[in-house]
Formats: sequence, C-alpha cells, structure tokens
Amino acid sequence: MTTRKLFLLWGLLGLFWLGPTPWTGAAEANSTSLGYNIANYNGPLEPMIRELFPTATRIGDYDPVARVYPVFQLNQLLGYAFESIELTTLPGFAGKPINMLVGLNTDGHITDIRILQHDEPIFLHGLGPEPLIEFTEQYRQQAISSRFLFGRGAGEANNTVYLDGITKATVSVMVINDVVSISFIRIAIFVLAGLLLCLFLFVMNRTRLGLEVRAVSQNPQMASSMGINPGRIN
Repeated sequence: MTTRKLFLLWGLLGLFWLGPTPWTGAAEANSTSLGYNIANYNGPLEPMIRELFPTATRIGDYDPVARVYPVFQLNQLLGYAFESIELTTLPGFAGKPINMLVGLNTDGHITDIRILQHDEPIFLHGLGPEPLIEFTEQYRQQAISSRFLFGRGAGEANNTVYLDGITKATVSVMVINDVVSISFIRIAIFVLAGLLLCLFLFVMNRTRLGLEVRAVSQNPQMASSMGINPGRIN
C-alpha cells in the first residue's frame, strides 16, 4: 500500500473519530424532541395548533384582520393561535425573522409556543435545537400581562417573570422575547379596537344619544322640530 493510500485511509477514519459533521448536525435538527425541524417547518398548521390546545375539537378559519386562528372545543372558544411573523418581522441575529406559532387562551395565558422557522447559526451549527425548545417552554402558562426579564431570580415576582437565558445565544433569546412581547401588544391593540367598535355601535344603536346623532346627521331640520338641539350634537 502506497503512502498516499495510507493518508487517505487515515483521513476517512478521522471523519468518524473527530465527532459530529455537518451532515449529522442536519440530521439532529430534523429529529428534535418535538418531532420536526424547528429551523424550517413546512407542514400544515392544524396539527401544530392542536398541540397548543390539546382539548380542541375545531379550528376556525383564519381571521385576516386580527391575523389569528380561533380555536374551539365544540362551540366554546378556547383561545387563539397565531404566527408571530404575521404581527412582527423583527430580525434575529442572522438578520431574518424568527417565526413562532403561539397559543393564547381566553384567560390571557400562553398555552405554548412552537418554533416554525429560524436561521440562528448558534442553534443550527452550535448548540443544536434543544436549548431553543427548552427556552420557549418557559413561556408556557404565563400571563401575557407579565413582564419577561432575564436574570438569576428565576420564577415570578410582582407580575415579573424571570427567564433563564442561553449562554452564547443572548441576542437570539432577547429577540424571541421581544417578538413574543410585541406580538401580544399588537393582539391587545386589535382586541381594544374591537371593544371600542362594539361600544360605538352600542351607543349609536341602543341609546338616546345615538338616536339623536343619527337623526341630526340625516335631517337636522326634522330633528330640530322634534326638540333635538343640533348644536349640541354637532
């Protein structure tokens, strides 16, 4: 056997002895504890939503205004599921947004979170996907009114939830935390806008003030003859 062949043989043996390769890393990414590749999930959302709401019997149609999926148990509303990328495209460390599927029940608590897509190199080529999965598990059953901070005081205090960060992935986990917070703020804006619209419709259709406003807007002279002061309404 020539010297060149010996070097080739030792090189092939070294590939097996020196540990994981890019190919094994890709395999590990596809075999996470959740059973799918969190870096690039392209499957249907319905089975994922059912994981967020185990007692769900029906998932409603996507609401393009609020950008959520209503989730029901028979006719009872359990909560909503939404993709974070529909509400914010805040970029991660890699410069691309991290997309998550988030469940929110009617009590204002997070049912769970699933990572659908990310390009964070520390989890793709370094730490692997499991630390990222474990990090998002900390949001489970937390109230959206809570303030999420990183620190050693793990637990809850004064409406503040302390999260355990991930070494070498500070930027990534901070972006995830911001994405979660911004998403809930925007959901709250949609809910508040809906409540204000309902209040406006109630006032306009069910109260004397609403009747007077509609009367003045349609026929000020007739409204005045009926004892309504158009100046007060206008």
